[in-house]
Amino acid sequence: MYVVVSESPDPLTILKTICENIVGGPAPNFRNIEDAHNQLQLQKINSRRNEPILAVLDDIWRFSDLKDLLFIGEQYMTLVTTGDANIMQCIPLWFNKGHYPLPSLQEEHALSLFCLCAFDMSSIPDTHNEQLVKQVQADCKGLPLALQVIGSSLNRQPDHVWKATRDALARGEVSDDNQIAFLLKRLETSIDIWVYVRRMKRNDALPLVRKFEARHPLDMRRDPGTIVLTTQCRRLYMSQKQSELPPEWQTDEDLSSTAQIISIHTGAMNDTQWPQMDFPEAEALVLYLSASEYCIPPFLLTMKKLKILQIHNDSAKQAKLSGLPDFQALSELKSLHHEGLIVPSLHEQCDVSENLEKLYLSLCEGLGRDTMFNFPRLIEFNVDHCSDLEELPAGICSSNSLKILSITHCKSLAKLPDKLGSLKRIRLYQSGCLEELPPSICRLGELELLNISWVEDEQEQSP
Repeated sequence: MYVVVSESPDPLTILKTICENIVGGPAPNFRNIEDAHNQLQLQKINSRRNEPILAVLDDIWRFSDLKDLLFIGEQYMTLVTTGDANIMQCIPLWFNKGHYPLPSLQEEHALSLFCLCAFDMSSIPDTHNEQLVKQVQADCKGLPLALQVIGSSLNRQPDHVWKATRDALARGEVSDDNQIAFLLKRLETSIDIWVYVRRMKRNDALPLVRKFEARHPLDMRRDPGTIVLTTQCRRLYMSQKQSELPPEWQTDEDLSSTAQIISIHTGAMNDTQWPQMDFPEAEALVLYLSASEYCIPPFLLTMKKLKILQIHNDSAKQAKLSGLPDFQALSELKSLHHEGLIVPSLHEQCDVSENLEKLYLSLCEGLGRDTMFNFPRLIEFNVDHCSDLEELPAGICSSNSLKILSITHCKSLAKLPDKLGSLKRIRLYQSGCLEELPPSICRLGELELLNISWVEDEQEQSP
């Protein structure tokens, strides 16, 4: 029996799960923790199954949580995983306890874990550069979180993305001292969920991710390109690509009516393949697709509280979308993340988004020179590996709300807007056609960071 406890557990729900495993059926309702322990003891004695049970309580953060979940019974054993060794010292002596510190990953195990995340297999495939893969893997320092996050971010990525990651690692962007700064970029989508769905301040969310990084919990669930942190919110989660939504989503109205975070992984979909469903409480929708043509699910219109929309395409060709509603129908939307898409199909129907604060475009096409966006409250704009971006969207920097501008691996970008608003942080990385900055950069009185770097191509002279 495997139970993820994590930072904010519901002990009565976990004890109910333990009881259901003991009796092999529905558990009674517990009034409180003491009542749950008494009934568990009784159920174990009277259980007809009389089978040995190993209960794994994974990712314990505090002894107070563990104390509520510890239960003694004949042929019943508990295995606890935690990143805090002090918790083990608090367990009463009358428990027959053993302490097994986990060492750092050995080289072969680190490579195997990295390959599982990067290639969905335990070794380096013949189609990839073995030396390049081992360079990236070695610079992850054997840290499980770094291996998983960076490996996942490189899944199905072309060679130039691998080389850029290798160069970033070689420059020390992931080191013993400041590795979390690099990993935070990979975990940014999860932080958005904590901020916009759990109403947590961003400055409060970052220390939690640091705790998460230090503990290396075993409950990380991976979709291509993102790590979803455990929250208290109700989630509907498709972990593997399917041709339709799980049947229980459609038959259990309680699931859809209360779900706050929804993750869907499918291939090509048209409007007839999506079921009619309502998600009135949904605040985050993550779509993973493998297709060049994709219809947005019509139930997106039922998500009146939606704050986060992420669409990730991991096929070899950028996807053209249909069925996307205009932003006026998503009036609460705060964060928009698109990867591997043709952008004009997105903005043709988008008049204005009054509340959008964060926009991230990666491996998208169609930006060119004429793309128009109207986001008057945009705070952060990130563009990564958009090869045909020649100029930034008109007016993107004119609003005084924009504070963060990050443009990476956009080799066609030739100029920045003349007006840069009131930016605080500017990052320009490997944008080889950009020869000068506009004079208005000298008038940015609130500028805190200007990071400009070019990585020398292996076959070219340094500029």
